[in-house]
Amino acid sequence: MIRYRHKKISILFGSLLMVGAWWLPAQAKQTTNSVLEKAITTEDPTIPIEELELMLKPLTLDELEGEAKAWMFLLKTKVKELSDAEIAVKRKNRELQQTKEAVDALEDAKEALEEATDTKEKIETEGSAEDRLKALKAAEEAQEALEKAQESVEEAVKEEEKTQHDKTLQGAIDKAVESTEKEKDKAKTSNEDVAKVQEKIGTISNKIVTDEQEQKKTEQGLDKAKQDLEEAVEAKTEVKKQVLVNMTTLREERTALSDRFEVVLEELETKGGDVELYNKYIDAISGIKVDVTDTQGTWITIVGWLQSKEGGLRWANNIGKFLGIVAGFSILSLIVGTVLEKSLWMFPNMSAMLRQFVVRITRQGLFVVGIILGITALEVSIGPLMAMIGA
Repeated sequence: MIRYRHKKISILFGSLLMVGAWWLPAQAKQTTNSVLEKAITTEDPTIPIEELELMLKPLTLDELEGEAKAWMFLLKTKVKELSDAEIAVKRKNRELQQTKEAVDALEDAKEALEEATDTKEKIETEGSAEDRLKALKAAEEAQEALEKAQESVEEAVKEEEKTQHDKTLQGAIDKAVESTEKEKDKAKTSNEDVAKVQEKIGTISNKIVTDEQEQKKTEQGLDKAKQDLEEAVEAKTEVKKQVLVNMTTLREERTALSDRFEVVLEELETKGGDVELYNKYIDAISGIKVDVTDTQGTWITIVGWLQSKEGGLRWANNIGKFLGIVAGFSILSLIVGTVLEKSLWMFPNMSAMLRQFVVRITRQGLFVVGIILGITALEVSIGPLMAMIGA
């Protein structure tokens, strides 16, 4: 009876676990869908900002809070994609490092084999006891070098398997190399020629000294394994490059979402909403982090940012606007100052010092207004400054 009850309890507990495993993800997905379904401005995440502003105008405070949550979700999702891509690049860097070390280890093994071969030739010509000891030592060193090469190759394979088993990171890589399947396939170092170097090329032992056929087989195996690894390095480098290029696109999309999210937050704040936490999140995820130790990654990131519509091109346009506005107001201040100076001569009772003061204040005032308007072109908020002036 007791065993029967225990069995029923076990079945009930297992059923609850199965229901929980199904229900929790479903609830999370349903919550996500409900957030997006309630929003009316997120149907097109690339909506022009001018249209977005008009759509937000009639919305109430409660409705705007729902819109803010929806845009927050879109931005968070994009930031997650970008973070996954950045992690994938770091993984690829480690894979490249391990693979290059394996190439160097194979080269060392080949050199050790050649040293053993030279020693063998000396034995055949001289055959002294000392030379035989040298030959034995050379063979042992060659054996150790090959074992080290095998370990390096295994480490390279393990590093790649870590990435392959991580579905999230592998998804980020697959998305970046959709058009370069050939390079992605070549980048897999876990094939028989590479992962089983020692098995394929044979074991280096005293046969190096006595068996010429085994020696040639070993040399050919080393050359083949090294060639495979070098091809893998080239392919991994190409895959990494594609991921870096895709990161530029993701940053553009993140910036575009942030711009629209800020428009929503501005309207929400105007109608009495609390946007402090949202603004802190935007500040936290903005900007670009560059790993200066990765020369290729740094170069591609900088060039990509300079060529990006939401990066270098955008700032070049903003700086151009700033300089144009400041230059325009500088010219305007000179013109207005000159006209004002001539006009003030119509008041003979005004002192020369007062006339100069009024003209100077007018010119400087217009110039300052030009700088303030120019700052807005740099996408810097002048709200706090205006509030301080008003206070």
